[in-house]
Amino acid sequence: MQAILISITIGAFMAVSAFATGENIPTSKNYVDTEIAPKQDKIAANDGTTQVLTNTGTSGEYGTKNIYDSTASYGGQSDALIDAVTMNTAVQNAIDSEFQCAERIDPNDSTSECILFKITGADIGIQKGGGEWFRAYLNYETPTRWQYIEDASSSIRIPIKPNVEYKLYWDGEFSSSIYRVAFVKTDTAPSTSNRYINVYKPDGTAGAAFRSTSTSMPTYTFTVTDSDIKYLVVQIAGLTAPWTTEDFSLLWNRISHLHLVKTNYVPSEQNNDQSPATNSN
Repeated sequence: MQAILISITIGAFMAVSAFATGENIPTSKNYVDTEIAPKQDKIAANDGTTQVLTNTGTSGEYGTKNIYDSTASYGGQSDALIDAVTMNTAVQNAIDSEFQCAERIDPNDSTSECILFKITGADIGIQKGGGEWFRAYLNYETPTRWQYIEDASSSIRIPIKPNVEYKLYWDGEFSSSIYRVAFVKTDTAPSTSNRYINVYKPDGTAGAAFRSTSTSMPTYTFTVTDSDIKYLVVQIAGLTAPWTTEDFSLLWNRISHLHLVKTNYVPSEQNNDQSPATNSN
């Protein structure tokens, strides 16, 4: 009996010793609670926005980055990460809105497979910042020039690219009594010290593209084939006030009804220039 009691006592002592010793190993709960847990900072809660953790490059510090929310405004999350589903939808929407079928396997069947696409641009009119205003007009005396003059004449210069088909047209909300179009090959603009700038047609030959002094505002489709051309110049009915007050809001309002649209990034082999009706007045 005494031997049994001694055996039980020794066994209990060994069990307690083993348990106490075991608490010091890295996988034990006690070790984690007392040694590891204080070394791990808690990740702060956010405002509810879905985020991912990012590497800051500094040991012990982490960063966060939002995940794009397609139901929220783009302006405040333009640098957010975007998931594949949202991205695929956005790309498909862009394709649907800007890619148009130019040629199908069966030209008589609108449902047949498309084998050639053309890309169209956003049609929003010429808005503030879309060009620069100048107190100048397109003088049609020989040689035709873009000329500075101290009256109400107002023309806008818009950057243009070669080998892109454009369509220039008015939306009908404003009819300018003057509508003239030309192209220039220089960054220099008309001024009191440099009054004349030579103008060109889209193919680089001298002369303006066209002029209309009536309320008939023709649609003009063109492709610049001369790579030296830098700008499109459009003269419309001007105002004296902007040149004295430096408030161009009225001119921007007028020109916003003129639309410059990219209709095809791949120019056609055919001649894209149209010759709108002109008025010699």
